[in-house]
Amino acid sequence: MVDLGELRKELIVSYDTTKFPFRELFHQMFQLGEGIELCSLHNMELPERAPISLALMHGFTVAGYKCPKSWNKARSRKKERLKKFVASRAFQNFQSTFNLFVNEVIVPLIGDAAGVVYQNPPTFRVQVPSKSPMGKPHRDADYDCHVDTEINIWVPMTKVWGNNTLHVESEPGKGDYHPLELEYGQLCRFWGNQVHHYTVANDTESTRVSFDL
Repeated sequence: MVDLGELRKELIVSYDTTKFPFRELFHQMFQLGEGIELCSLHNMELPERAPISLALMHGFTVAGYKCPKSWNKARSRKKERLKKFVASRAFQNFQSTFNLFVNEVIVPLIGDAAGVVYQNPPTFRVQVPSKSPMGKPHRDADYDCHVDTEINIWVPMTKVWGNNTLHVESEPGKGDYHPLELEYGQLCRFWGNQVHHYTVANDTESTRVSFDL
């Protein structure tokens, strides 16, 4: 029998980045040139040709960066762009590793003998330095199609701390918000359905790239 009370407690665990090289896979999905690190995406010259990743374009757009016109056109055709992205070899490579990651890391972490139902593909997020936060304080239960038996898995591709990370409360309604501090190769499990969480304006000199399910 799964102890939901234990699963709903915030927990940070490590995983093998050699077996699950997500950083390299994101580099491929974002079509980054040699020498460009995920944490310094905000310093790169934005290419005139729109990247296939909607998450990458969204991150720069919501942060108020001046983006090439081709990016706006691509973002206006989200369904078409998403179809192209999921058909790409880069995404397929990520997908293979992600499914293995779920089976070998997430399923044991949940510990339900009946198995788990999980979001596939996960949500990709990019938060570049800016004066604006991404989103607003919320619980996932505030939105449709969420159930209280959900457990959130948050996986950063970059070192996260202070104002470039997710801020969460330890228990529903407690209001004791704290920044999640993780290194690449770590993930955080928390009860995002009922625990309020949010981001603040990223005033660090480090872009945060992450995925969650």
